[in-house]
Amino acid sequence: MSSNQFPENYLWYIFSFLLVSFGTVLFAGCNSSDSPTKNNTGPSVVSGTVFESPLEFDAGDNPLGITFADFNDDNKTDYIVASSRKQNGISTTEDGTLTLFQKNSSSSSRFPFTSSTITPATAEWRQDVISADFNGDNKTDLVVTHTGEDKIKLLRNDGSANFTDNGSVTVGDVPINLISGDWNSDNQTDLAVVNRDNSSVSILQNSSGVFGFPNSVCQYASNSDCRW
Repeated sequence: MSSNQFPENYLWYIFSFLLVSFGTVLFAGCNSSDSPTKNNTGPSVVSGTVFESPLEFDAGDNPLGITFADFNDDNKTDYIVASSRKQNGISTTEDGTLTLFQKNSSSSSRFPFTSSTITPATAEWRQDVISADFNGDNKTDLVVTHTGEDKIKLLRNDGSANFTDNGSVTVGDVPINLISGDWNSDNQTDLAVVNRDNSSVSILQNSSGVFGFPNSVCQYASNSDCRW
């Protein structure tokens, strides 16, 4: 190599230095308005999805469960929220109130719903609620967990969002979550219930709105409390 030939590694160092310097200047030139920020007064954009600013409405004490369906047969989607327990200082008492939000087509507001409450005759610990046509009459019924009594309860819909107690089934210890599906391909909606205190899932087969004695799937085979 001749004495007047510039080494290639020096050229690489110079190029890297210029590149870093340019990036630093470019970054410093950006002010806070160029970067995305949270906006509590208008729409927010997350990965291309636009969410409007949230609206909050009273849904009772300690609301935990929520489900949606057309409960009054007007081809509009309604919501029901289950309140599990009432707060009384540092302690709680059973509640079980359901808050029904019915969509109101005459309203032009962002949340066109009117609310009403469905209160049980006796207070209950209803940790979760789920909706489906469980008895094949083309009306959307409800099933709630009667958690304090280790049961689930079917609330039958008359088609106008009026619900009546249609019986209960004993499941595992402290049922807290529900899902529904046609587990045995007979075109009827069955249930699965998560039971907290004996680490089990109860599977209930539906026969025209009558749920058979549940089968239990235990998390631990050695759990002596997990039996039917």
